[in-house]
Amino acid sequence: MLVDQAYGLPLLDSGLVVPRFSTNIPAIAERLQSLQARIGLPPDPTADRLWQLPADAPERTRLANRVLRRTIVSTTTLSQVETLQGQFRTVREAVAAELARRWPGGPGR
Repeated sequence: MLVDQAYGLPLLDSGLVVPRFSTNIPAIAERLQSLQARIGLPPDPTADRLWQLPADAPERTRLANRVLRRTIVSTTTLSQVETLQGQFRTVREAVAAELARRWPGGPGR
């Protein structure tokens, strides 16, 4: 979520991308449709300015850099989570082995 906020908000704030009610998350799709109906906005707002820019526009370069940073952060985070997962597994196994050594029939027996 932190990465998405750091990536998405500048796109919306810059006006390069228009906020939309559509979603691919079924759990919130119905609520978003209801909100859209209450607000009364048309289903398809104006096209994103991003796609109207030439390929060499500085805004597209900034976007590409943000996407790269987001990808690096996501990849690094995944690696750290995998490392922590292994460390937790090792600690859990050590605790289980120590408990089994101290209480072969289980604690309190």
